[in-house]
Amino acid sequence: CLMLSANNNDGYKNEFINRNPFRGQDMFFKTESNRREFKRHEIKRLLTHTEGTMIGLVISLAYFTGMRIGELSQLRWSMVNLDKRHLTLPASITKACKKRMIPLSESAFSVVSILFLQLKQKRKKYPEFYTDLSIDECFVLQKQIGNGQYCRRSIQDQFREAMNKAGLPKELKFHCLRHSFATHSLEAGANIYAVSKLMGHSTPNITYQFYDHTTALNYRDTANLIVSPM
Repeated sequence: CLMLSANNNDGYKNEFINRNPFRGQDMFFKTESNRREFKRHEIKRLLTHTEGTMIGLVISLAYFTGMRIGELSQLRWSMVNLDKRHLTLPASITKACKKRMIPLSESAFSVVSILFLQLKQKRKKYPEFYTDLSIDECFVLQKQIGNGQYCRRSIQDQFREAMNKAGLPKELKFHCLRHSFATHSLEAGANIYAVSKLMGHSTPNITYQFYDHTTALNYRDTANLIVSPM
């Protein structure tokens, strides 16, 4: 979108014109921020509302790992280590095109274990779907019928339906689950460098840019070291 303001008007800054016609104006087109996180009561409501459903498992996995929707939809069992409880995302499916490892929390591991059990049951019930297809080659998030991946559009559509039924704000998008993972981790005292690595940001500076307002909350003890001399 076009964003011309008093601060970035090249003609005025380079003295090609004597008066900035955009002085006092913000921008022609305002864009809504998509960095709103779920409040804790909102995520609790959504998880409770979707408990026992496939979209509920997807939402939980997104929230407990901070993964992007594209990473979730392309996740295969070859990328999951159940014994050591971590995921290894290859560079080919990450936004930064860099390999990333994500340790599974107890909550995330519980979700992955349910999905693995569902796959084993489905392979046994519908062997025709898995002819010459090993478990490692299977998608972690699968369609109910066949062995195809649970695509982004399906995830988005079912997420929106669940949000509407739960009566949650429309401004909350699926991507907000990722922001919630970062924000809630930092609010709990997590190291911002560690969160940056888990999020797959190219540098910690990006994490600082997005979530510095959150980490500032954790510096209260430092601020309290300064006491009145009176």
